[in-house]
Amino acid sequence: MRCFDPWLPIVLIGFVSSAVGRGITTLLETSPRAHTEFLLWQIENEFAADPGEQIPSERGELPHLLRDSNIDWNSCSLHSAGITDSWGNELEITYLQSLEAWLFRSAGQDGVFLTRDDISNVLRR
Repeated sequence: MRCFDPWLPIVLIGFVSSAVGRGITTLLETSPRAHTEFLLWQIENEFAADPGEQIPSERGELPHLLRDSNIDWNSCSLHSAGITDSWGNELEITYLQSLEAWLFRSAGQDGVFLTRDDISNVLRR
């Protein structure tokens, strides 16, 4: 006589892993850090998508190019003065002439640059 169905452990493992996966996905989707990281990734990919397009070297050109892009801003925003991260802080945007690249840096949750929670990305061709 069998005490339990042999498929029961498999069904339970599937149910638990599905529930945990949904919980982690929900946490990541709503995280301000995830939104800011996703924004920086999208900016990089927006320029990588068209290899013939030159990366602008003037800060004034960036908002125009980004406004016309397909970026999903989530809880971040683009405005005339620059870009705001998910915590409402301005991104530091610096052109690195020696590398012909842009550095985008969020101060992270603490709002202070050059600390452990900063999020940054370098955009170059």
